[in-house]
Amino acid sequence: MNTRHRIIADLIIVVCTTTLVFLIAEKFYSRWSGSYRYKYAFHDEFPCFSFNSLLGSGLKPNCQSIWRRQQGNTEIFNVHFTTDKDGRRLVPRNGTKDEGAIFFAGGSDILGLGVNDDETLPYFFHEKSRKQKAINLGGNGYGPQQLLAVLERGALVEKSPVVRNAKMIYFFSNAQVRRAVGAWQVSGIFGAHFPYYKSDGNGGVVWAGDFESGRPIVGFIYKVIKKSNILVDLYQRISKLQKLTNEDVKLTAKIIIAAKRKFQQICANSRFFVVVMPGTSTRLTTILKSQLDSENIPYFDYSDLLDFSQPKFITKDSHPTALTNRIIAERLVEDLRVRGEAF
Repeated sequence: MNTRHRIIADLIIVVCTTTLVFLIAEKFYSRWSGSYRYKYAFHDEFPCFSFNSLLGSGLKPNCQSIWRRQQGNTEIFNVHFTTDKDGRRLVPRNGTKDEGAIFFAGGSDILGLGVNDDETLPYFFHEKSRKQKAINLGGNGYGPQQLLAVLERGALVEKSPVVRNAKMIYFFSNAQVRRAVGAWQVSGIFGAHFPYYKSDGNGGVVWAGDFESGRPIVGFIYKVIKKSNILVDLYQRISKLQKLTNEDVKLTAKIIIAAKRKFQQICANSRFFVVVMPGTSTRLTTILKSQLDSENIPYFDYSDLLDFSQPKFITKDSHPTALTNRIIAERLVEDLRVRGEAF
């Protein structure tokens, strides 16, 4: 055997040995991580979820159910959840007048994950604003790209009358940036088919399919990682060390700005506002506000609204309680009235 053949043979042995060791390790790690995940990971019982080809995920229309979440043997929440005929979270005792309706857009905080139908932020706003019609566009894991996709692809017009004097309120948080850029925690875990927008090179954004089809190399790598519990947990730890960049926030802002422009094209005499949610990073908030100022988009900075010495989030969960939703909604109604918005 010459030197070249010996090197090739040695490489084959190394590859085979490494693969065998990895497969054995994967088997034992999967057994251990299975019991660990049962004890510490969330387990949801919720039949209202459905796949949405435009948004990546959605809700079944006219669905009445209980959303139950457990962590091991501990129940995190057990709430009533109802959707309307358009597959949106129902706002009980909602107004009927389309003119002047208020759209609430954002992630699971706005959807009302972990609280009952009459404990969501849109519901409390509706109650405080003298029965103003509220439409909940929030979705589990949603970022700004879902709002822009709904506006650009016509889904909002299909399901809602083109109303005059409408208001759109978009709720921004740290998680919105990760969702907009398709970080591993999103596109690698649950959002592979979320809408993907990238910079168009002219200060705006352009739709590029979903995260999987629009980024085929990244999508392939994530698929490979998800086949191994070891790789998933390793990459999960690595991704937590990766900081969101200024450019990530600017891309998020571009998507929000594009949504604002499209909304005002659709609805005559409409207004668009942004709310920075409590607990949002000061750095991200500063960058976002500078981008919104350039477009003259009014915003309300509630990043320091809550006193975090008191529990304002669901125990063992990061979502707002009913009390937190009420505090934000009531403050928002007051601030909008100060700006001259009539309810």
